[in-house]
Amino acid sequence: MNILRVIGRPLTRISFVKQVILEGADLRAFKERPTARLIAGVALITLSMLLGWPAVAMAGCFAAQEKNAWVFFIGGPGVYAFSWVIWGVAMVVGGTDALRYANLFIRWMVRRVVEWLIGPEGKQDLIQANPDGVPKERDP
Repeated sequence: MNILRVIGRPLTRISFVKQVILEGADLRAFKERPTARLIAGVALITLSMLLGWPAVAMAGCFAAQEKNAWVFFIGGPGVYAFSWVIWGVAMVVGGTDALRYANLFIRWMVRRVVEWLIGPEGKQDLIQANPDGVPKERDP
């Protein structure tokens, strides 16, 4: 079995992933020309996500390199809190539409990546397992 399919198959068991594949999440909403405020809001959301946990990890690496734990204990939470401030500014600037557009893009990206991982056969297996197009919930 292809290594990509080995990675992708377990992902299709996640209800969110299954839902975006079965619904065929796309970027139709992006056909409308976005306003400058919306672009700024989505850009700030992206910056906020890049500054979140990845920046905390980078602070940890920098602290290890400098052999100074205080860089991690002060810098990590500081940069993480700052990422939330940027997210709040994004909500003020772009409004809920910026969050909606970011969500649409994330759904589309998840669908594309998982479909690439599982291949056409995996997608067909998923569709056949859910003929009504609704993910089946697991029994408790």
